[in-house]
Amino acid sequence: MGSDREQMLWSISGFLKNKGFKGKGTAYNRATDEKGIAHVVGIQFGVGSLQGLVTVDLGIFVAEAYYARSGSPVPRNIKEYECQVRVPLKALALMDGAISNMPKGKSYWWDPRQDMAGSLQAIFETFNAYAIPFFEQLTTRGTLLETDWKRFPRSLFALDRISEAAIHAGQGNIGAAERSLVAAYRDCESTNVTAGCQEFVLQAAERIGLSDEIFG
Repeated sequence: MGSDREQMLWSISGFLKNKGFKGKGTAYNRATDEKGIAHVVGIQFGVGSLQGLVTVDLGIFVAEAYYARSGSPVPRNIKEYECQVRVPLKALALMDGAISNMPKGKSYWWDPRQDMAGSLQAIFETFNAYAIPFFEQLTTRGTLLETDWKRFPRSLFALDRISEAAIHAGQGNIGAAERSLVAAYRDCESTNVTAGCQEFVLQAAERIGLSDEIFG
């Protein structure tokens, strides 16, 4: 069937499509019942010291939050790194204690070089046990805003303040949107690139449709 990588992609792609995902290559999307929100799966193959390994990453995409940060329209096939919430699949299992004693630096990867069938089976079982419940609890803007991200692995990229602001504004909650943006602007003061960071927040505010007067 071709290279090991092609075989892995073919098998994982078929599995994901059976779960309702659409896509090709290493990126797969599944729309939720709430317009503008998508569940995303990314497949990544290792390079360098991780050559031959494979990992699966999960993402939650929110259209208005993506636009607020990038100024770009929704991509036709959303990549995991374009999402507003991101986490390695294996991190969810590690958090739960289902996987342990992994080599340092390789915790989120599977090694299919000696046993491809076994690795694929492990990926599918981990996906069913952890990705499905993860996606099921994050299907609406309301659940995204209400979620306590601290209960997830530290490797999870949680919804940031700009994304929160975009969602609040889209729901007509302008006061909450302004508070999130002001907090984001103030957070910039703790970075080493204050000017660039604050300019980014100002651009996001303009895309969201909020006045820069809120920053004082």
